Amino acid sequence: MRCNVRIVPVGNPSRRVIDFLLRYLKDSDLEAETYLSEPLHPVEFAYNPARRQYLSTAILRALLGINRVDGERVLGVTELDLYVPGLNFVFGEALYTGAAAVISTYRLESMPIIFGATIESRVAKEAIHELGHTFGLTHCSRRSCVMSFSNSVFETDIKGERFCNECKGKLQV
Repeated sequence: MRCNVRIVPVGNPSRRVIDFLLRYLKDSDLEAETYLSEPLHPVEFAYNPARRQYLSTAILRALLGINRVDGERVLGVTELDLYVPGLNFVFGEALYTGAAAVISTYRLESMPIIFGATIESRVAKEAIHELGHTFGLTHCSRRSCVMSFSNSVFETDIKGERFCNECKGKLQV
């Protein structure tokens, strides 16, 4: 599969993470051509002071307003703590079969490293997972598949960085 992914810093994410994703997505199952866009900020429009978190859906709507070519995906990357109503937090959110996704390093970087995982592997898994949703993939029951749902950093650490064969076969470009 080949696709184009425009990476948009949201807020002030680590340049190390942005540079990693620009390289990593090219060699991933997505074989993405990656581009770096101007940052999206300020993002106070998404801030909920009662929760002290940012509504990821509001950020997704803003990302959809970024100019892109047909078929291109926009991946927002942030260090902010994200949530959706009904959940305490999310690692990311995507528009199912849509053009935008956002991931957060907030909780990925704040939890201890276990099982030889790295911050980069966590970020890679969440980026591929959310981009997978934009291509029509749903959550997978195979724990080794990157499309497996992660309810904790531990679950992110133990899943794989690649699509299982079934999910790979379902990818819609």
